[in-house]
Amino acid sequence: MTGLWLALWQVALAATLLRTAGATVQSFFALTATWLLGGIVGARWAGHARDPGSLPRDAAGAEHAGWVPRLLPAALLLGVGARLLGAALTFSPAAAGAALLAGAVAGAYAGAFIATRAASWPAVSRLLLTENNGFVLGYATAGALR
Repeated sequence: MTGLWLALWQVALAATLLRTAGATVQSFFALTATWLLGGIVGARWAGHARDPGSLPRDAAGAEHAGWVPRLLPAALLLGVGARLLGAALTFSPAAAGAALLAGAVAGAYAGAFIATRAASWPAVSRLLLTENNGFVLGYATAGALR
């Protein structure tokens, strides 16, 4: 379910970038890059305690770390803010930047989600397969919504 939501949100942010930065492959790749970088940061911060070389946290420990529960509402608020700013100021660099920042925060949420759930799944490959299939389903759903 999380993969489905994340894919829908990525498509919504891409649509916001179309309005704020124009329909360019560079804007799509910028969104993809910020999403992936955010995912790396989220996975590293959520997956390990503060001490280098320590064991990964479990899902409950990372969820209560303070910042992980704030990523989802932050990504939503930034995305909505980017959309509203883009509606008010078409082709606004500020709105495009807000959409990219929302992508980075959503990516951090995705990375934290995978990192926190990996310890509780018997096989990480099944977790990744499940969430990736949800992401593909989310893109298919977004395409069907036209």
